[in-house]
Amino acid sequence: MIIPSCLYGRSSEQAFLLDALKRTTEETVEFVGVSGGGGIGKTFFVMETLRNAVPKEGVFAKGKFDSQSASPPYSVWIQAIDELVGQLLMESMLQNEVWKLRILDALEGYAQILIERVPKLELLIGPQPAIQPLPPLEAQSRFHLILNRFFQLFAFRERPLVLFLDDLQWADEASLQYLAYLLEDWKTKHLLVVAAYREEKFRVPNALSHIEIRLAKRGATMSRIHLNPLQSADLKHMLSDAMRDIDGLVSVLLQKTDGNPLFLKQILQDLFEAKLIEFDEYSGRWLWNLLHITETNVADNVAAYISVKIKHLPSSTALALSRAAFLGSSFALESLLPFVEHSADELSGILDYAVREGYLQVLSEVDSQYKFQHDRIQQAAYELLEDYDCSDLHMRIGMSLAQRLRMVGDVNEFEVVNHLNRALNHFERPEQKLELADLNLLAGLKAKQSTAYETLWDICVKPWSYW
Repeated sequence: MIIPSCLYGRSSEQAFLLDALKRTTEETVEFVGVSGGGGIGKTFFVMETLRNAVPKEGVFAKGKFDSQSASPPYSVWIQAIDELVGQLLMESMLQNEVWKLRILDALEGYAQILIERVPKLELLIGPQPAIQPLPPLEAQSRFHLILNRFFQLFAFRERPLVLFLDDLQWADEASLQYLAYLLEDWKTKHLLVVAAYREEKFRVPNALSHIEIRLAKRGATMSRIHLNPLQSADLKHMLSDAMRDIDGLVSVLLQKTDGNPLFLKQILQDLFEAKLIEFDEYSGRWLWNLLHITETNVADNVAAYISVKIKHLPSSTALALSRAAFLGSSFALESLLPFVEHSADELSGILDYAVREGYLQVLSEVDSQYKFQHDRIQQAAYELLEDYDCSDLHMRIGMSLAQRLRMVGDVNEFEVVNHLNRALNHFERPEQKLELADLNLLAGLKAKQSTAYETLWDICVKPWSYW
């Protein structure tokens, strides 16, 4: 069954967001928070609403925070800069030369700070001189200033800059501090920041309150959009695009899913596969057994429902998904291979099956890169393992990454210590603890270089309270 990829029941919310975009042409800074439960469609809502509006009226870039805390500090901003630079590199040679001069003029000899984090920027502006080190607070202020000057280059009255920050509830302290700095700067104009987040405990307490205070200092306000579950009329509209005469089915599905779009799509697909909903080619209509659908038992929320579905997959697929969830929202077959008892060809077949079933999507066929279709799927797969097994797998992944870091050096230090610091109970011998301390020191120094001092504290101080 093909479920239409359209927005349903969000017209007023779309109008609200587009109005915020229009207001940025008046030298304003707008911050719009989009909240809602898991699977409610926050990311899809933002992307679908702005997809057609932004190319005509502005510049768009996005970044996504990581639920596993494995990304370097400021990673969401680096993602946004990387996307903006990628857009510039697609321009003509003349346009590239114009942007090169603009960037060099704005950054005033400090462009190497960004090149160290976004190497492709060097393709646009050429090699740049090394930067003199500064004491911690001065270095952080300089880094924030350089980020501001770069983003401000893209914001015009005729073409506002739109930055989409996804999964704000998982934001690190350093990224939030910079967000507040960007919004508070009076030189920042024609900017719309859209942040999507779940209504649950933020990784950094009172994150939204701090942003709201900074906005108030320049006379701006924080706008909020809350995405509610779909109502009966919305669900009827969705199903009417694929079926006919669906009043009874709407009522049953609304009761079972509470109007959660992700939940709805999952259960519709399952009902179709169970032949409780079928298309009759003779009559040209969809048919369903309403009594059997009503009697079908489903979990009481989307997370539990997906968890049950994964548990009913073939054991090899469920195990591969649970292992992959520890590697992050995206992963390579090569990275997963050491942690499953399959050959590369066998694992490829298992992952392809997960793609066909809608749990994964292929990012790159060349190097076998995959991505979980939704963070709720990754979360459900992650939670399949018992606590001790989780700790053991974090240990194995962390040690594997640490070895690659020493031998090849192409591994993110923060990812290494993120895994190992979740397996502290496995470090018993003094030499093991010393090795872990060295790795945390290495990551801590990297955090210091990025002027992310809160991350430095989390890495170099917090884990050792366990011992």
